[in-house]
Amino acid sequence: LCALQEQLGDGRAAEQTLAAGLRHCPASPGLHLMRARRYHKSGAIEQSIADYQECIRLRPTEAEAAIELAYLYINLGRFDEAVRLLGDLPGITGELNTWSYWRRSRDETALAAHAARVSLAIDPSQTAVREALTALDPAAASAAPQR
Repeated sequence: LCALQEQLGDGRAAEQTLAAGLRHCPASPGLHLMRARRYHKSGAIEQSIADYQECIRLRPTEAEAAIELAYLYINLGRFDEAVRLLGDLPGITGELNTWSYWRRSRDETALAAHAARVSLAIDPSQTAVREALTALDPAAASAAPQR
């Protein structure tokens, strides 16, 4: 219902519905994920992080909240926290590298470098990623883990 209210442009009703849902079911990972996204979208970053973390605590085997939180950490420059969340996910370096390439194509070089840095921290053997990071941020490339 909350998502529908949001789509219909009634953000206030969506917020009230979400709050009521969490009052009745505070252990709902889906509701915490929804609220984390709303907080993130509104710029309430610390509240967003708290709800992402709660969702991960309640649903530790699902990657969706962990990936979203890791990308938020990357955007904030909190690389170690992103690596901790993503390090064991299969195929994540490919996703990070795609995201880095997409950021470069939009001239968002700092975010592109951040994604490449996290990817290298997870798998230091990626020569092409190291070369791309060197072009974006030579200092970050030299500080990245070596194979």
